[in-house]
Amino acid sequence: MRIAGTTTTLIATSGNLTAGVWYHGAMTYDGTTLRLYLDGTEVGSTALSGIIATDSSMGVAAGSQPDGSQSFDGLIDDVRIYSKPLTQSEVQAISEGASAAGQYDSFHFQYHQ
Repeated sequence: MRIAGTTTTLIATSGNLTAGVWYHGAMTYDGTTLRLYLDGTEVGSTALSGIIATDSSMGVAAGSQPDGSQSFDGLIDDVRIYSKPLTQSEVQAISEGASAAGQYDSFHFQYHQ
């Protein structure tokens, strides 16, 4: 994620992945903290400040860098980008399959080795 002109990488500090199992993943940014969730549980965070950088010449990528490098070895399904940060309870509800009156849908991934 690129915020205030700086690219930040957030790596989980807990949570192990097993090949062939589907997981729900989410990342949120509320203007002060970047958070990473695995199946509704926060597994990493870092303090940040600033606005999310936008660049209409750069595409959005899920599972790799925009240039196609560093590809994810697995499957990704139903990716959503929201215009507001989700709360932890919203992420938890999504990971459990809730739809919150149709406003939220989940995205899942399956890791391969």
